[in-house]
Amino acid sequence: MAVTLADVAKRAGVSVATASRVLNNKMVMPIPPTTVARIKQAAEELQYLPNAIARALATGKTRTLGLYSQEMTDPHFAQMLEAAEAKARSLGFHLIVSSTLEEVSWRGRVDGIVALGAPDQPQFEGLADRLSTVFVFHASQPKPNLVAWSDEEGMYLATRHLLELGHRKIAALFCYGEERSQPKVAGFRRAIAEEGAESIECWQAYKTDQTIHGNQFENGYRSVQQLCQERRDFTGLVARNDFLALGALRALRAAGAVVPEDVSVIGYTDSIHAVCADPPLTSVRTPIAEAGEMAIERLVRSIEGKEADFEGVLLPTTLTVRHSCAPPSERAR
Repeated sequence: MAVTLADVAKRAGVSVATASRVLNNKMVMPIPPTTVARIKQAAEELQYLPNAIARALATGKTRTLGLYSQEMTDPHFAQMLEAAEAKARSLGFHLIVSSTLEEVSWRGRVDGIVALGAPDQPQFEGLADRLSTVFVFHASQPKPNLVAWSDEEGMYLATRHLLELGHRKIAALFCYGEERSQPKVAGFRRAIAEEGAESIECWQAYKTDQTIHGNQFENGYRSVQQLCQERRDFTGLVARNDFLALGALRALRAAGAVVPEDVSVIGYTDSIHAVCADPPLTSVRTPIAEAGEMAIERLVRSIEGKEADFEGVLLPTTLTVRHSCAPPSERAR
């Protein structure tokens, strides 16, 4: 016979209502910590499993949140996923994750959704009208229901770091396949213009499917290989992601250049790959983990009626400095 909530309440010596508030994380009124511990211990001893379907029917809530991303294999997303799941669990919610929007946006299956993407993307049209939604993405300024950071400021920060080290000939790996109006491009150009420095922008994408990380690595490798073969003059290099930067490191090594003595290199997103690179890679850290936590918190507040909407927030990017950058040496000038 299945263990019921009444069984747990009886074992703990409390009312069913008290046991329900504790196990459903609905402790609006204070409950003594000893009582909370006693109820949880009783539930564990009896191996109590709440009937999620019955609870959803009774309350109209599933206590489940959706998390949507098209970047499921990206280490950058993994940073957000870990933080978001922990925050959801601490607030008494389950989290389901999918790269298919329909899978995580059914009313009745989830109470709300965190979507990794810009609110104005066509695929999100009408989503917020039928389901509590918080977005996580980069933006130049705060937008309603969006937890964001500025990629323009992040790339500006990286380029300024090289300039402040004394570099005046800097290459940038964008490798989109064609020139685009992108925040990272704007940040790079702004920093270069402020100092009147020389720049080289690499746009060619040798591998066009950029959802494959190995292709990004290959694009970085071949772009820098081309620069070296053409004997282009640069002492610093920034890349729009860590995979491009890792490809650049390999190409520089193959050409006999030493990092950072001959060329300083900076990546973007500060992934685990930056830590494991040789030398360890200086990289722009986007606050995606913090954004995930904040998005979950804001979403739950919306679901519980405490805050229907919020103005949005822009979190700061930072630079994690490791061993791939140094002032330009005399032989590199």
